[in-house]
Amino acid sequence: MIGDHTYESISKTKSAKEFLDALEKIDLIGEDKIDSLRTLLELIPMKDFIDNLEAYREEWEERRAASGIYGRDPSFVGRVTEIARLVKELGKTSRNVQLVCLTGIAGMGKTGLAREACYRLQRRVFFINLRDKGNMQDVFMTVAAALELRLDLQRGNLNDWIMVLKDWILACEEDVTIFLDNVDDLLEPGSSRMPNINRQNFLNLLSEVLKIKSKHVKILLTSRYKLKMEEYNGDVVEITLTRLDTEDGVRLLKKCAGLVGEGMDDEECNNIVEGCGHSPLAIRVIARHLKDGRISPAEALSQLIAKGKKTQQALRPSAVSEEENIFDCLRITFDALPDKLKNILVSLSVFQGSFTCDAANEILGSSSRLNTELDLEFVQDRNLLEYDYINDRYDLHTLVRVFLSKCHKGSEALTKARTEAEKRFLQYYSVLAQNLSKESTSKFFAAFSRFEEERANFHYYIELSATKGEVVDFESKSAIDMWSKVYLFFHTFLSIDERERYFEGRAKAAEKEGNTLNHAFMKCWQAEQLLERGLLDDALKIVGKLMKTLREMEKTNNSDGLQLTLARCYYIKGRVLEYRKQHKDSLKLLEDALAIEKQVLKNHTLTARTLNMLGHVYFNIEHEERAKIYHEEAYNMLKKLVRSENHPDFPNYLTNIGACYHRLGNKHPSESPESTENYERALDYYDKSYRLQVRLKMEGHQGTATVFKNKATTLVEMERFEDARPLAEKALKIRRRRHIRGMPDLARALYFLGSIHLDLGKQAADRQDRDAAREQYELCKRYFDEALDEELDLGVGQQSVDFNRLQRDTKQVLKKLHKGSKVEQKYEQKFLVEGSPPPSPSKRARLAETPSGKNPELQALETPSQQEEPTPGSSGQAQPEEGQKSRYFVEEVEVVCIPNSTTIDYTTLGTPVTTV
Repeated sequence: MIGDHTYESISKTKSAKEFLDALEKIDLIGEDKIDSLRTLLELIPMKDFIDNLEAYREEWEERRAASGIYGRDPSFVGRVTEIARLVKELGKTSRNVQLVCLTGIAGMGKTGLAREACYRLQRRVFFINLRDKGNMQDVFMTVAAALELRLDLQRGNLNDWIMVLKDWILACEEDVTIFLDNVDDLLEPGSSRMPNINRQNFLNLLSEVLKIKSKHVKILLTSRYKLKMEEYNGDVVEITLTRLDTEDGVRLLKKCAGLVGEGMDDEECNNIVEGCGHSPLAIRVIARHLKDGRISPAEALSQLIAKGKKTQQALRPSAVSEEENIFDCLRITFDALPDKLKNILVSLSVFQGSFTCDAANEILGSSSRLNTELDLEFVQDRNLLEYDYINDRYDLHTLVRVFLSKCHKGSEALTKARTEAEKRFLQYYSVLAQNLSKESTSKFFAAFSRFEEERANFHYYIELSATKGEVVDFESKSAIDMWSKVYLFFHTFLSIDERERYFEGRAKAAEKEGNTLNHAFMKCWQAEQLLERGLLDDALKIVGKLMKTLREMEKTNNSDGLQLTLARCYYIKGRVLEYRKQHKDSLKLLEDALAIEKQVLKNHTLTARTLNMLGHVYFNIEHEERAKIYHEEAYNMLKKLVRSENHPDFPNYLTNIGACYHRLGNKHPSESPESTENYERALDYYDKSYRLQVRLKMEGHQGTATVFKNKATTLVEMERFEDARPLAEKALKIRRRRHIRGMPDLARALYFLGSIHLDLGKQAADRQDRDAAREQYELCKRYFDEALDEELDLGVGQQSVDFNRLQRDTKQVLKKLHKGSKVEQKYEQKFLVEGSPPPSPSKRARLAETPSGKNPELQALETPSQQEEPTPGSSGQAQPEEGQKSRYFVEEVEVVCIPNSTTIDYTTLGTPVTTV
């Protein structure tokens, strides 16, 4: 259990208390270390005390579990004033959420102090490490994981995410602390020329949270940078950690150095603490070397002084940067390590986030996991590596990672170790991406949970592989099939900026190596990112050039890989043309893409999505039966592939099938058996889609809004207005929160709800209930006015397909409310100033065939203007004929584009871009 030298020292103790104190000093016993004490009691023997010891263990474990903190730091000392203030602030009662921020330079012990305070408070803690989280999306994904929030990070915005967080806080009925640790990248101010915009976004988030009425929730934050939120005096408390005072520094040094520390004189200890810049991290690092006997106190002090500074500078921290002191201590520790451990640490610095022992074993190229585990334990004991006991993952302190990223420069051996580690890192995460992409087909949410753990490392993999990754040969079907799944996986979990940089970088690497097919395949994926941004011309330019190159290659080398690359080009161009309402050309390209995918890929997620897109085009040109066939085929293909409905594409396909049944119901007379049957089927599919969204934790986002609005539309066709109204209100609430400027979805939701109130007003008028009718008409006008403002903001030619009807119905409700000719003229002027959107080519053709030449819309045909290019996700539906029975449009989910946060446990899928 202990060595001879240690035993000899312990045996000289004269009382039981001295004996136990000696054991505690060498970390054999402590509040959370009782195994050694149990062994001693068994040897004595004192079995009566063992039962008490077990009772203590259970009580201590309960306290630790209740605190939510992994365990108390046995070497924590001092900070009496700061810990008392921190516990007091966190324990205060208040009406609003309160925020306590611990600030100070790296290595001052902010995290340790915060953990100690949380431990003493014995209230539930949600520990959220925001190290290396520099944008709001990454922050919310990490917070969502800890708090089990449901976020749509693809289409959501800051206000939307705040609303979800607010709901969680308001629903919280127990005292909790949300511990946001290492909030450095977000709060770093930047420069005057280039300020950090994410800082202001994060401060806006905190400002909104502080307005929430909750007596149960406290927020504890640690950062190197101050918040400076003086306007929240009382609700925001900032505590600045300065250097550990000399007395506490000496206590920490002696406690961590064990018996060696006890034998040091006060002057030696004082000087070492001064040389370490009074940094707890640096003191712990030096103390561990003293405890191991690798260095004497005199040698430690000598090396601290010898780091290019005069003695008085080293002993006067005010003369030097405190962080430089820490780096000096790290350098002393690093230099004292064997060459093998130096190589290990430099190799581990390729990890940008936490990692497992298995991952470390691969990156180190070790043949023995046991040896790797022992090496990691050795490094961890020297306070150079942190270990998460709950999740069994390791992590490097930010300062240690920064130090290691620089220390290999100038050393040929260490530079070689770093280079080899990068190669193994790329290989390891390439294989992991392939494995997760396979797993995501049948176990989507389990795959995402694993990805979330590795997110920071995957970010670095994307960055590194863009320039140093291996260029894959895409001639074979198997290779392109596998990497298509990987890229779909990236498309799901990475932001559009990351994806675009990755595919652009991989395309350049392939071009540099002369691999034309790989270059073309990567450019296809890059073009799809441009398409998602709405840069249609740029995307079309890329695929046009690629198609010309690929057709030339096809003459001499018609491989599966080449055909599938062509299929991607057809798919992307088909989508662009569909946005431009060139339906015939779009159908031809999508059918060509489908033929290739069915032949080469067969049942595949890409094939199913092409089927869904084809169904969408047929839906837009009002071939509902054909559209339904394609949507059903997409659904059945995916179900055969996944063997369940645990995949985020399924709700979209069910919604689309329901939309087709609704349209089929419109083709029959009202209240006919055929009409009712199709409407009932539509309602059934919408209900299935919503139930599946709930099961997959996807509800509450754009896809849910589409389901609610579509279901309400069907109920309106069945004249069940009171049943439709609550659904329309729910859809509007979602679209208000998730509205993206320039998109018509909010305007359409407002018009639709207003129209329901118009119908309810007419019903009340038919009952001779004038007060109820007027109330409904006033509500209708309110929604119509807001819808009109939204439509006019979209600009001429970009308004939704409801715009003309909105004008017509606005005039109608003004008459119902007897607003008078002056008010009506004011609205007429507004309509004339802004103008109506020009009709699409398909509508122009249908209007030309309208029997009555009196149709006012025919006036637009006399001076036709060029159709504006629609934004992806905007009105992509064909305009209805004037004689069509339905006054409202159902909507389809057009393109499957899964958002960046998807997990069954804590985050929620959003939905694809929708045509509204």
